[in-house]
Amino acid sequence: MSPNKKQPGFMRIFIASADEKLRSALLLFLENVTGMVVVGLSDRLSGLLAQLAGSQPDTLILDGDLSSQPVKDLLLGLSNLEHKPRTIILTSEPGVAEMIKNTPVDYLISKNAPPDELLPILTQIRLSTNNKMPGQDDQPVAGSLK
Repeated sequence: MSPNKKQPGFMRIFIASADEKLRSALLLFLENVTGMVVVGLSDRLSGLLAQLAGSQPDTLILDGDLSSQPVKDLLLGLSNLEHKPRTIILTSEPGVAEMIKNTPVDYLISKNAPPDELLPILTQIRLSTNNKMPGQDDQPVAGSLK
């Protein structure tokens, strides 16, 4: 089945990071997790909203250190997408939590955190996404920043 078609029981993930090693590590990790499908990769902010609109992921894993371009503007732009993904920010910068206030970010995780911290969050998002009834509004995921 094409990665652009919604697969029942699968969570579609988009990874955006300028760090090739981080992108590769996340891709390899997620390829081995049942029910997770990576539908896109990007190494820059430019054009990312269009890529997200086209691939319609359930979750965006975004490197908060993606570039010197304003990440906050991108995060605010997510609100305009018809299919807004849950958003996980990976960062090593101490001021990111303050910067992303009032943006549609669901989780903030340290880049130094082991995959054990990311997997339960992805699983919880997957379960909430798969259990959502057609037309039901998104509910905040337990443990989110909101």
